[in-house]
Amino acid sequence: MKNANKTKLVWLTVCLVCGIISINGCKKEHGRLNNQTELLVNIRNQYIGTFSGHEPCSITGTENYQIYIAASDTDSAAVRFNNLWNAHSNTTGLVNADGNIYISRQSIGYTSYITGRAMILGEKIVVSYSIEDSQFGGNTDNCIWQQQ
Repeated sequence: MKNANKTKLVWLTVCLVCGIISINGCKKEHGRLNNQTELLVNIRNQYIGTFSGHEPCSITGTENYQIYIAASDTDSAAVRFNNLWNAHSNTTGLVNADGNIYISRQSIGYTSYITGRAMILGEKIVVSYSIEDSQFGGNTDNCIWQQQ
């Protein structure tokens, strides 16, 4: 009987130790996720606001206009650009730990698609992007909007 109790005690100890290791591992992972989210939110917040800028484009020429950047309602690591390409439409960008916001290919208007990247250079926002549109005959309008 003593051996049976001793065996139970050993298994109970092993289970307890494994449980503690497992719980501590989860706490560290959860803390790392919170730190990553905080990092992305801090980066995102540097971009939020209304900004006036100047934009040369390879096909459509040069314009001066405002863009609006807001936090996404659904994703803490995303922003919503309004009025890129002076198009009065919304575009979504994902914040990256490298400090940039990446705009994956998405519709911007009826026949246009945008891809690009926003960055902060010298405390100014710069958005470099490309527009694909059937009206360009297969060519791409490359633009760099720069905060003034």
